[in-house]
Amino acid sequence: MSAKRSLKSSLAVKNKNAITVYAYIKTFNTYPSAGGRVVYLHKAYGDRLLTGFNILLMDFFMVIAQSFLA
Repeated sequence: MSAKRSLKSSLAVKNKNAITVYAYIKTFNTYPSAGGRVVYLHKAYGDRLLTGFNILLMDFFMVIAQSFLA
């Protein structure tokens, strides 16, 4: 029973990742920029406090993720 549950959750994660990658590729091809995800957040939310907060939060978690790899 747990093998079936594990397979279903694995497929769900793979589908979510595939959709995320597809969305990134479409966005990067539509709006090519050297700024990366920060520019896309700015395009999506404009000049608002939410944009700055999301960018800082993204940078904070990127530092944490890189520390796990170090």
